[in-house]
Amino acid sequence: MNIESKFYTETQNNSGGYYLINDEVAEHIIIEAFTPDQANSILKDIVADHSEFCKCCGSRWNIYFNDFDGKPEPMIYDSLIKDIKKESVIIYYLDGTIKKFNYKDIK
Repeated sequence: MNIESKFYTETQNNSGGYYLINDEVAEHIIIEAFTPDQANSILKDIVADHSEFCKCCGSRWNIYFNDFDGKPEPMIYDSLIKDIKKESVIIYYLDGTIKKFNYKDIK
């Protein structure tokens, strides 16, 4: 049985009124994985040091992917990332490649 990988997108909550954007996290983190559980595990490792909590805004990350969250291509809000005009995105591929985009870089 050949299982295809999918892309799972987590959108950062601007907890405390700001987004954390650095070499590891962006407004949107996209994880390539074979299962939602694998994507959850990868995301937990990525955001472990970037998970502030604000008592009025809540947690920065909601780490819970399910079978319906996986997409065949990297997407945000059901749009291809090339169609996104305002957000920053970081994609973690299964082969270890990491690609970071700011909206002005996405074409």
